[in-house]
Amino acid sequence: MTTNTIASRLGAKKGNDIVIAACAHLSLAKGADTFTRSNILAEMKLATNYYKQTMSKNLSNSLKTLVNQNKLLETATDTYALEASTKAQLEAQLSEN
Repeated sequence: MTTNTIASRLGAKKGNDIVIAACAHLSLAKGADTFTRSNILAEMKLATNYYKQTMSKNLSNSLKTLVNQNKLLETATDTYALEASTKAQLEAQLSEN
């Protein structure tokens, strides 16, 4: 499943949604437990139907918001992981579609 497909299935509309789609792909499809900011941005860019250049400029704000919402964990400086309940929710959502 590609990042584009995940973004579509999640109904992604905003930058935060694309960040979550990118993290979901890195975690669920590629098996990564943690991912760096640069990994996330590279994966976001693969969601070609959804990614906009402004999203890279707003990435810090998106990451901070998602950490504050407990959807992502900042495990080290500029290194992130999906929070366990977020990961479980994504797995369920993506398996339904």
